[in-house]
Order: sequence, then structure tokens, then C-alpha cells
Amino acid sequence: LRIHRPWHEWFVRGRKRTYNPRAVEELLPRSFGRYRLTGILGHGGMASVYRAESEPVAGVVRTVAIKRMLQRSGEGETDFQARVDEARIWVRLHHPNIVGVVDFGEAGGDLFLALELVDGLSASALVMRSSPLSPAEALLVVERVARALAHAHALRDETGTSLQVVHRDVKPSNILVSRDGDVKLTDFGIARATIRDSQTEAGFVKGSLGFLSPEQVRGEDLDGRSDLFSLGCTLYALVTGRVPIPLGKSRAVVMEKIAKGETFPPPDFLAPRLRELLGSLMAPRLAERPSTADEVVKRVRTLLEEDADDLQRALGERVRRAVDAPSSAPNVGVAG
Repeated sequence: LRIHRPWHEWFVRGRKRTYNPRAVEELLPRSFGRYRLTGILGHGGMASVYRAESEPVAGVVRTVAIKRMLQRSGEGETDFQARVDEARIWVRLHHPNIVGVVDFGEAGGDLFLALELVDGLSASALVMRSSPLSPAEALLVVERVARALAHAHALRDETGTSLQVVHRDVKPSNILVSRDGDVKLTDFGIARATIRDSQTEAGFVKGSLGFLSPEQVRGEDLDGRSDLFSLGCTLYALVTGRVPIPLGKSRAVVMEKIAKGETFPPPDFLAPRLRELLGSLMAPRLAERPSTADEVVKRVRTLLEEDADDLQRALGERVRRAVDAPSSAPNVGVAG
């Protein structure tokens, strides 16, 4: 089994690779198609993400995040199609809790997505720079992401046929929190939908270790309840600072544990009703999980004792403190 680099390697143990933003900035191209790249937000094996400005029109300039989909030597039609598929799914999603797509095109030989720029941090970076979230703050984040998932899961084509969208990579680093406390889900790069032309090859598990559902590891057909399992893992990570799956052994052993649904029990310090929600989200059997993301939204609302607007302001204040603190890495505008 092959899998993307796991999120826990840097969330729990610290970054394994040295990141030197100044060196990257020196190599930064100044123009990219109809955009001017002004800074780098992140870099990975599949894409680089830049802060950019659009060409001025009547003196109006829009600041965006450019996700430049990097081409690698030896890539074929399947790899190209996978990038097109990401855009095909993402441009259909319009929701206040999903990072919006501004533009899609090609420049410098690479495909790119121009995305709404979120002034803040990923939820993972927020926890790393400060501390685990309070149960109330974490519930607010989960409620907002559940809203986003409900929208994505309900997406239909022009004929009214369900597109059966599954994000497949719900995790704290794909959740952005702004200085105002707004929460947005991002990165539909490996999302599954009926409109995808590219297919995942047999034996290739897409997702992030520590947030995979048992059915993802087993290679079974997925529906929205797989994302809800990952959302439960995300809730656990936000309130504890660690993933809910025993790690540190060989990847094969970890994958076997995930496939069997072996996770840490909900922490004792959580209120009983929150522990019950967490247990149902991370239930090994699909039938034991909430049936839809809308159901999760309703259940979370019954658990939120504080005013949502007050919680959002508190979350925004936490982000502002974390952003203003000294750090060697740039603020996360969009996950890539």
C-alpha cells in the first residue's frame, strides 16, 4: 500500500524537512500568466501555493492564492487528468465554509487554481503555534466543516443526479481559520466524484495516515460517512494535539489497525455528550456513524453552550495571537 506523507509527521513530531522561506523567495518568479506572484505560502510534492495579485483592471487588483500544480518527469495523461478533475469538482462548490475558486487556467506549462486567500492559519498550524483548542472552539470548527461537507456531499449535476462527492482528505491542515474566526475547508485534490475521469489505481490509498477511515484503507466504495470518520479524527486531534490512532510502528501495522477500526477512546476530560459524539463519528461500522453531515451539524449545535458569534470572535483572537507570534514558516493562506 502506498500513501501520501502523513500529517502527523509534522503536527505531532515537528517538521522533518528544513523550510527556508527566504531561499524560496529568491527563486520566486514575479509573473505567472495574468497574475503577479508576491510570496510563497507553501510547497509540496504535487503543488506550490503562492500569494498573488491579479493584473489591475481599472486600477482594481485582487489578492488570491495561486495553487500551481507541478508537473513531474514521466507523468502521463492520468496525472494531467487528475489535476483537471480537482478543478472540475472544486469550481462547482460555492459555500461560505469552502475556500472558493476564482480562476482555473494554465501558465508556464503548469495548470493552476486561483483561490480565495484566507488571512489566517490552518487548524493544524493554529494548534502547533498555540495549544489544543478548547472543546467549544473545536466544536465550532467541526460544525463549520460539517456544513461544508453537507454542501459537497449534496452536490448534483445539471440533471439533478448526485455527483457522490467524497473529500477523502479531511484533516486539520485542510481546514483554514481566518483572523476573524471564519472556518473554511480546502483542498479537493483527491476528492472522489462521479465526474472524475481519472481513477485511483488498485492498492493506492489516497488520504492522510491518522485520518483515514477503515473503509478507505480496505479499498471499499466510499460515501460521505467516510468523511465523517475523518472529521471525528480531526475533532480528536484539535482537542488533544495528537491523532487518535496508535502510531510509531511500521506503516503496515498502523494501516492494519485502521482497517480494523482500532482507535484511542475519546479522552476522559471531555463531557459525556461530546465523548458520545466523538465515538459515533469514529465508529468502525458505517451504520453506527451519523448518516449525514447535516446530522452532525444538528448534534454539534445541541452541544454548543456558548454563543457561536462569541466563539468565533475568540477563535479569531487565538488566530491573531498565533499569527503575530514569531515563526519560521509563512501564514497558511490555502492548503495545497
